[in-house]
Amino acid sequence: MLHIRAIAPSDADTIARLHAISWRVSYRGMLLDSYLDGPIDEERLTLWHQRLGESTSGSLGFLALSDTTPIGFTFAYVAHDAQWGTLLDNLHVMPEARGKGIGTQLLKVLTNSLLNQGDEAGIYLWVFEANHRTRKFYERLGAKAIERTVIDAPGGGKFAEWLYAWESVVHLNAAVAGRRKPHKC
Repeated sequence: MLHIRAIAPSDADTIARLHAISWRVSYRGMLLDSYLDGPIDEERLTLWHQRLGESTSGSLGFLALSDTTPIGFTFAYVAHDAQWGTLLDNLHVMPEARGKGIGTQLLKVLTNSLLNQGDEAGIYLWVFEANHRTRKFYERLGAKAIERTVIDAPGGGKFAEWLYAWESVVHLNAAVAGRRKPHKC
């Protein structure tokens, strides 16, 4: 049975492990193998202990569990950008659990939480250009590809990524809830 709950500081090790596993599978062939097979575990552990050890005001995170087994998570920075709104910084589902609607359910909980806080501004994220599966997922949910940039990739090299955005959290919420997005006024 799927259960989604808010991420707690005590979840740092779990989130780091899920993040590293997801990157190893999802970004194989995109990021350097030496990076994915090497320092990623320690980097994710440091990152999540730092993120969840700080004040988490201004951020939202949710952990998906199948019974008691962690299978995915999402993490966002609320009102991160004046133009684009909330930054969806992470959405990861374990490879064996993909295609079962877990990512969509995590986004539903996240957008419901934002709406309950009165945040209807936009929501955005950055997606690696070569990550076609993920780009199609967001496009099916109504995200628009806005801008392409080339960055220094984690672990070395250069990498193209795209800014995807929804003009309102309401639009993403409607998409993940299976409703038509509202018409513009």
